[in-house]
Amino acid sequence: MSVCIALTGFSIESLGNNYNLYTSGLQNLAVYTCLTIIFTLPNYTLLIAEFSDLKTKWKRTLTYFLLSLIDVEANYLIVYAYSLTSILFIQILDCTVIPWSMLFSFFLLKIRYRLFNYLGCIAAIAGAACLLLSQVFYPENDDTENKEDEFNFSKELLGDFLIIISSALYAASNVLQEFLVKYDQNGIQKVRAFYGFFGPIIVIIQILATKQLFSEVNDLRDFINNNGAYNETLTSTNDIIAVSGYNALFVFAMILIYFIMPITLENASAVFLNLSMLTADVYALIIGIFVFDSKLTWLYIVGFLVIDSGIVLYNHQTPFTKTKTDNELSCELDESENLSPSRNKSFDADFSEKIDVFL
Repeated sequence: MSVCIALTGFSIESLGNNYNLYTSGLQNLAVYTCLTIIFTLPNYTLLIAEFSDLKTKWKRTLTYFLLSLIDVEANYLIVYAYSLTSILFIQILDCTVIPWSMLFSFFLLKIRYRLFNYLGCIAAIAGAACLLLSQVFYPENDDTENKEDEFNFSKELLGDFLIIISSALYAASNVLQEFLVKYDQNGIQKVRAFYGFFGPIIVIIQILATKQLFSEVNDLRDFINNNGAYNETLTSTNDIIAVSGYNALFVFAMILIYFIMPITLENASAVFLNLSMLTADVYALIIGIFVFDSKLTWLYIVGFLVIDSGIVLYNHQTPFTKTKTDNELSCELDESENLSPSRNKSFDADFSEKIDVFL
């Protein structure tokens, strides 16, 4: 999954840097349409069963809709952020997904954390702060008096802010997805199927309401027509093939993520998953240096090391879960088996009770 995340960043950054193309709406539509074909259609019986008893299962269906809505907006914001800031800061600042995941897990999954878990969270935030300071004290463009440079700097800060917001949405999506795959019968299949069912609908409504669809189609048409003057040269053909390849790489990597993540969350926690996915920063770092000629500052290195230290601190102790019969912290979690309900229990009764508490 870390490799896939790095590949999505590489494809978006390449489209923006080489061709000035940022088509987040069309890319999301392509991803969720593929999810419909791959996951929703083969599992249509599960959707029929859900909607046939909508009067009694409307909260369950609403939860899957919220999961899809949060996921769509998280994907939209992170792709849009690539048009404002660099891949290095995107891949590192998204480490803020860890404290967000801890917060949502605390309230939704009733997980309680120990001292070293909190220290690890604080270290991750401190590392992200170092990266922000790196942008402030070591901007890539030295001509800070130029108004255009100041505008670009403001755009970078906006991009950093959008990354943090998208991280919060991703954390909510991951924790809610963990909740669904562990407590709902056939949760993995349902999560994938509902992504493919609600996702395209939400994306289409959004890109039509914001007129993003028309602007992105015009951008692609101008690119193909070479800004209005059609060009049949070999170079133009190669550019079209390259753009198609980058988009295909993005869609392929995203599909793999949607395939792997529910399986992972069934056997691990969202916080542990997000901590592990910080290894994507290593691949982003390599891509940033060798492909995009990015420059590293000492603050970036410090931030990266502090984030890695946060991972070590978090794994030094395991969190607890709050039981139904005792308000004290008990039942130490096994990260590979925590929160999985007994397979002998009634899934509908257990899940409905938890949905009532959540909503």
